[in-house]
Amino acid sequence: MAAQRDERIRDDAIAWHLRLAQGNDADWEPFVAWLEADERHNRAYEAVVDSDTALDGVIDEMATAREAEQAHAANVVFPEVSSRRRSSWRLRVFATAASVALVAGGALFTYGQLDDSYEVKTAAGEMRTFALADGTRIAMNGETRLVLHHKDPRSAKLVSGEARFTVHHDAERPFTLEADGQRIVDIGTVFNVQKTKRVLRVEVAEGAVRFVDGDVRLRLDAGDTLEARASTIKAGTRPVSAIGT
Repeated sequence: MAAQRDERIRDDAIAWHLRLAQGNDADWEPFVAWLEADERHNRAYEAVVDSDTALDGVIDEMATAREAEQAHAANVVFPEVSSRRRSSWRLRVFATAASVALVAGGALFTYGQLDDSYEVKTAAGEMRTFALADGTRIAMNGETRLVLHHKDPRSAKLVSGEARFTVHHDAERPFTLEADGQRIVDIGTVFNVQKTKRVLRVEVAEGAVRFVDGDVRLRLDAGDTLEARASTIKAGTRPVSAIGT
């Protein structure tokens, strides 16, 4: 009975991961409700996300090989695989691999357990949306690198690029994003962060965040923005643009 229940939870976690990859906002509230219904749901969903990350390199190789084979058969020059087609191929491969893992006793879901941190990244022109085990949603723009933690979904590090965070608020465990030694702490919010070599930009769409850089502590509310450079920190207010625009 317990094994059947665990298998059903894994099936549900896989289904949610595939649904959320389509970026439908209507799925978000029922997904969070599912996460909060049982702590085992969090663990299962996190394992699915880990497995998807593990497949990054394999899927890229399989997609490239598949396109090359088709191009060769058509006797045409092999084109670069587009982000959209690669994403579609990712979903099909992930669903197949996940099904095999269930038959094999869930071996796929052990990936990453020996190392608490893992990296999620996007290529140029690629956008990726996914959810953490606590219900926080992250939308990554192209050429973005994030470091996340298996055991602590309430913290992340933006290495480079741009990402938008829709945080599942928890007053006792606020979500914290680190970038260049500076910290952005949520106070129940949706915020966008862009990190380049010269500047860190923060835009708050909903709620509020705390910005911490040494002795500097600022509160940014909805509509507030901040630009932090090597020698200056400038806060202001302006309409917040959507990620990727």
